[in-house]
Amino acid sequence: MCTEPALELWLKHMKPAQGKDMLTMKQALINCYQEAEDLGILPKGKTKDMIGFVL
Repeated sequence: MCTEPALELWLKHMKPAQGKDMLTMKQALINCYQEAEDLGILPKGKTKDMIGFVL
C-alpha cells in the first residue's frame, strides 16, 4: 500500500481508529484492505491474508 490512492484509503480508514481499542483498529485495517481490493488497488486475496494476520 504505497501508491497515493492506497495511502488515501489508509488515512480514510485508519485515522478515525487511531487511539481506539484494538478491535476497532483491526476492523479498520480489514475494511481498508477490503476497499483497496474492491477498487483494484490490491490484488484479490490480500484481505484474506490480512484477516489471518490480525486475528
